[in-house]
Amino acid sequence: MFLDPDDYLELNACEECVRILNTEKESDFIYKRISGVINRGNFLQDQTFTIFEYCENIIIQNKNICYWNLCSKLIKTEIYLASFSFLEKEILNTRLIMAEDALIYFFIILNCGKITTSAKNIYYYCENDNSSVGTNDIVKIEKNLQDEKMVIGILLEFLNHHKKNIELYLYVFLKIMIGKLIVYKLHREIKLYRLKYNYMIYTMKKNKK
Repeated sequence: MFLDPDDYLELNACEECVRILNTEKESDFIYKRISGVINRGNFLQDQTFTIFEYCENIIIQNKNICYWNLCSKLIKTEIYLASFSFLEKEILNTRLIMAEDALIYFFIILNCGKITTSAKNIYYYCENDNSSVGTNDIVKIEKNLQDEKMVIGILLEFLNHHKKNIELYLYVFLKIMIGKLIVYKLHREIKLYRLKYNYMIYTMKKNKK
């Protein structure tokens, strides 16, 4: 179970997760609803899905397929460790600031058999303007783009190499996920170019004075 440093849990969050695990013993991970400044996962109900049902439900109903942050998940240890076995040692030794959750979530989905969703609000997200996502620091944004490019490359290479061995519904789910990552990367590139342009204009005006 994960908690981002600027977020917080309800006092009974762990007990609630244990209660769900005791009821749904075959679930490989629990997807929890998140509340706070932003609301994510509000479509979640108290349900248990096979991995096929989970992918089908999210894709057909156009739900938030790409909310891959690990802070909203409770993952069985063996599933978590099995997911890391797909990654090369050099990747595991690389410090990723951006898209690291998406990287491991991709392989968690591949290893899951059953998934339980919970409608209870036990996790609270607090928006932070200084976070990696919200930063206006050009150097940090360039590092974020480098990380995203690496993750997208790893996932595309894996999916293309193992396409014949992955069920169609899983392949579609993961392909859409990669597509979303690419869109987020493009948004970040646009932001970077705007910041660089504004900085260039500011420097030119300053030099004229």
